[in-house]
Amino acid sequence: MLLSPRRSVVTRGRTALALCAAAALALAFAPASGGSDSASAPTAADDFTPQLVTVDTPTRADKDRLTDLGLDLTEHAGHDYVEVVLHSSADEAALRAAGLTWDVRIGDLVAREVERREFDAAFAAANPATDLPSGRNSYRVLEDFGNEIDQLVSDHPDVAKRISIGESLEGRDLTGIEIGVDVNEPEDGRPVFLMFGAHHAREWPSAELPMEFAYELLQGYTDPDHPDHERIVDLLTRGRAIIVPVSNPDGFDASRTSGDLIDLRDETYDPVTSVPDSVLGPGTTAILATPGNAYKRKNCRYLDGFTHPAGTCLLVASPGGSGTGIDLNRNYGALWGGPGASPDPWAATYRGAGPFSEPETQAIRSLISTRQVTTLITHHTFSNLILRPVGVQPSTIHPDGNPVGFSPDECFPTAEGDRGAQWLGELMAAQNGYSNQFGWELYDTTGTTEDYSYNATGGFGYTFEIGPTEFHPPFEEVIAEYTGETAAAQAVTPENAGAVTTENAADCGEHEHETVGGGNREAMLIAFENAVDATTHSLITGTAPAGATLTLERTGVFPLWNGTLVGDTVATAMIVDDGGSFEWHVNPSTRPFVQSRMAPILSDPKDELTVNDVTPPTLGIRANNHTFVVTEDADILTATVRAAATLSGTVFNYAEYHLRLVDPNGAVVAEATEFGPINSLSWTGPDGAGVPAGSYTLRVTNIINPTAAYSLNASTQDVIGERTPRSFESWTLTCMTPEGLAGQAGVAVERGEQVDVGAICG
Repeated sequence: MLLSPRRSVVTRGRTALALCAAAALALAFAPASGGSDSASAPTAADDFTPQLVTVDTPTRADKDRLTDLGLDLTEHAGHDYVEVVLHSSADEAALRAAGLTWDVRIGDLVAREVERREFDAAFAAANPATDLPSGRNSYRVLEDFGNEIDQLVSDHPDVAKRISIGESLEGRDLTGIEIGVDVNEPEDGRPVFLMFGAHHAREWPSAELPMEFAYELLQGYTDPDHPDHERIVDLLTRGRAIIVPVSNPDGFDASRTSGDLIDLRDETYDPVTSVPDSVLGPGTTAILATPGNAYKRKNCRYLDGFTHPAGTCLLVASPGGSGTGIDLNRNYGALWGGPGASPDPWAATYRGAGPFSEPETQAIRSLISTRQVTTLITHHTFSNLILRPVGVQPSTIHPDGNPVGFSPDECFPTAEGDRGAQWLGELMAAQNGYSNQFGWELYDTTGTTEDYSYNATGGFGYTFEIGPTEFHPPFEEVIAEYTGETAAAQAVTPENAGAVTTENAADCGEHEHETVGGGNREAMLIAFENAVDATTHSLITGTAPAGATLTLERTGVFPLWNGTLVGDTVATAMIVDDGGSFEWHVNPSTRPFVQSRMAPILSDPKDELTVNDVTPPTLGIRANNHTFVVTEDADILTATVRAAATLSGTVFNYAEYHLRLVDPNGAVVAEATEFGPINSLSWTGPDGAGVPAGSYTLRVTNIINPTAAYSLNASTQDVIGERTPRSFESWTLTCMTPEGLAGQAGVAVERGEQVDVGAICG
């Protein structure tokens, strides 16, 4: 079970020496200046102990206001709180200035690292081997993952191979392992189950669990006495698993090296001359950049568009989630640049200069686009959550002008019953005891891994937030998360398993759960079973000459949050075996972005307000108030403010206006404070019950440009339908033989459908 969000964790006193070292290094890459939404950079004079705090957010407006501060938000949140890492007194002052209140959960993260290391040393000494498939008793360092993958491949050459999906910013290999029967043979049409870990550097358990699952699959396949031997043999015969345990190797290495603190009571330690092992070699210590890199979140990009020498990330302290770098889990293409992704390079959720600007996300995009990934899990830490699309609150207006709504596959009926995204999340949550919920119920996010993968390909995607309380807890707790020995997993029963679905979910029916409490090990096996289940994706069959190469391609577009359309191609291939017939497990031809999603269709405007070329208010001090009279009740109110200043027809990017909706009682009920020349908000009334008639105020604040005029549009509408319209797409199926092009056809296939194309090669 989750610990109480109000529980205060008492740890030992702070280590001033480590804090001063980190603060001094942080000065080298502190931003020159910060706007109103910028997280403040710490300074050497900032006498503050890094803390984990629980911020009170009883309303969505409170949560939005917290998100806009650009602080280091964790993935631990509930309906009335969000946990935040404070790295400086300026962070604390930002909370206070915003009128937010908080409780301290861990008062000294540096001291907690010392304590965790002592726990781990004692545990490893008492437990030479553990219940993990690998038997490990301590956290891995970066090199361990590659070395162990090589050993696994050496021990299981027929079912495992090492793969490289690309390189990081500093040139490190993005190493993965592919597991399946005949894995060294060409692609043969089987579906792929894909797992990632460590997108965020400080989230060490997120790399450990997928690595252990690789051991699990290979041991289960080769050992007839393994309790899931037959099950795993079936999975690896019907599909392939690809596991990339560390998606952010540069940042992970910096965090893992900095975070494994030495014993500060060692009198031989010299804080001036001691630097990380990876810089000067073995025998030195890694305290110099602690605590900054110990809680580093992002990758190692110093400055957009510029690379730097390999290994230098360790020399630059990054104060936790903020500081230099790109949040890789905000850098993916789907709806990039929207809510929950900051434009501020110093902020914890900085989205980067553009979608897929980073080599790490480019590599993952290439992998997803060249395999038929029918189910994906990306692992994070912490919160005891299973998150699924969508990442933005459903009433938020999508770039296409309709509310975002639920995903098209939230509830998907099959002949065997509901097999939609909610159902699979529920099955997995019944094993690890996590909350099965939408991404936006944590807080709004755009540009995330699972949202991109799902919207680009149609493959089901989930984020696991591992563990209840810490980024890198004692290793004993990581073992329990894998095996199911946690309080959360043990609390699940067949009777209460369905209750993990949150109250915001659509009604997808009731489900029974005979097996519960198996931990993340069992949850991942269930996800693999979904990946190979043709009723949850699509199937193309036909005949072709043995050895023919079949390719399947679809090119479409996905929108960024500002409405810009970006091209996206998914292209996969397979080789026909000697039998002359083929069975290809694929994702549906029509992507979720153009499917009919569960979103309300709005009527023509009822009441409207339009003002153009408005003189801006005083920069950052005063606001313009515009009265919007709603004459009759409506289901939704939307408003947009746009900077009107142009240069050769282009809106100035540095013109920025924030927009707030004030109800007749004077309360701010909705806000739009994203960076850029356009800001939009939507409101569905108190508790979503509709917008009452009355006199409202739209408050426009000038943030950046003192001279740029703006326009404002607002309207109310009613909901007249339940789903958006859809467009149909086809795969292009091509057959190539040694003689050349032998056939081509368009194939439209729905989720759960099988299409026989006959003799595709003519």
